[in-house]
Amino acid sequence: MTIEFNEPLIAAMVSAGMGISFLLADPRTPTSRALSIGLLCAAASIVCNTTLIRGVPIEELPWYAGWLAVFEVGGFVAVYQWILYLRQTIPAENLQTRFGDNLLRFAQLLVIVYGVECVLWPELRALYFQNALVAGGGKPAAQFYLFALPLEVSMMLAAGAAGLLLRRKPDRAERRRLISVMLATPLIAAGLVLDANLAAPVTVFGMMVLLVGAIQYHVLQGQRSQFIGRFLSPQVEKLVRRQGLARAMQQDTRDISVICCDIRGFTAISALLPSDQILELLRAFYDAIGEVTTEFGATIKDYAGDGVLILLGAPIPCEDAREKAVRLAARLHVAVAPVLAHWSGHGVNLGFGVGVASGLVTVGVIGGARLEYVAVGPTVNLASRLCDHAGAGETLADASTVDAVGGLVQAEQGALLRFKGFPEPVRPYLVQPALAASAAVGAS
Repeated sequence: MTIEFNEPLIAAMVSAGMGISFLLADPRTPTSRALSIGLLCAAASIVCNTTLIRGVPIEELPWYAGWLAVFEVGGFVAVYQWILYLRQTIPAENLQTRFGDNLLRFAQLLVIVYGVECVLWPELRALYFQNALVAGGGKPAAQFYLFALPLEVSMMLAAGAAGLLLRRKPDRAERRRLISVMLATPLIAAGLVLDANLAAPVTVFGMMVLLVGAIQYHVLQGQRSQFIGRFLSPQVEKLVRRQGLARAMQQDTRDISVICCDIRGFTAISALLPSDQILELLRAFYDAIGEVTTEFGATIKDYAGDGVLILLGAPIPCEDAREKAVRLAARLHVAVAPVLAHWSGHGVNLGFGVGVASGLVTVGVIGGARLEYVAVGPTVNLASRLCDHAGAGETLADASTVDAVGGLVQAEQGALLRFKGFPEPVRPYLVQPALAASAAVGAS
């Protein structure tokens, strides 16, 4: 069989290229994977219809002619599944989303009905459906609608579900791609029924419409990745890719643990060392903190000079946040000690103090052009105050944290302290880092 390098095959190459590009550019996102599958199926459908059965006399159709529609069915089902995935990334709040989801599932069912019809009546499909609409031609035969109606109704249902989705204000990047898909799908689908002279250019035009939306999507995703990669942990990045930024980072009040830590003697050493050496010290310090934070699945909320604020339980939920917080604090002491020992000198011995507090905290994303993940509440302030009072090599924790870890660590009760912003005195607990580290090893 000789395959001519014609316009339909060029359309198939464009579709396949876009599908592969989407998959390579964003392989971890379910929405991108589904859309990639849809484009690859569209490419396979174009190739099969133009090289295997288009132009073949009805009496000479191969036995598998009807089964080739599986690629068309797969393409539509994948695109509709993409819209379903996209709907799942948006917080439902008080809205009833079942109706829109059911529209898409029914649309997928109608496409499968179309596929079954193609398998049962391949001759009717080839004679009355494929290549049925010719420029200036007459009204299609009644058999045309046997195949056209399930596809048309499915596309209308999907368009309705997509319209409902747009009203819920989806993620900005996905919204651009959704609009482009809504505009491109009818054009790409038209390639199934248009005359060969029209099918290829109309299909390619639909691909170009989709490509414009895809480029906007990836530009916005790249800008977002800079934010995610700089401020949030890899676990958070995975959550955002799976659920979308709006859902993963929506404002919420959670019971979490907050770890605040900083260097003792940093102000003194800063006055003695050149600025470039201070930056080297901070880089090594931040690297050590980052490794431990990633190890425990925590999130670094803030870097502030020699201080770091870490969250356990947000945005990634954590059932045993208090126990992990104590273990994390102990690991921080171990990881940071060599760095501080290396940079101690000039009469200054650098130390490291940690404060841990647990309780309700309001978390969420704020900002316009520049986004920032924030954590607000007395628990955050308490962790900071405890850190300020912790001496070199010490971890001070609040009662809520110590009560939860029970006999895992030894905690020495301290004297009541009055902190600014707290009407009642607070009793700190000195957690022994060595014992906490032993508990960490035993629990791992």
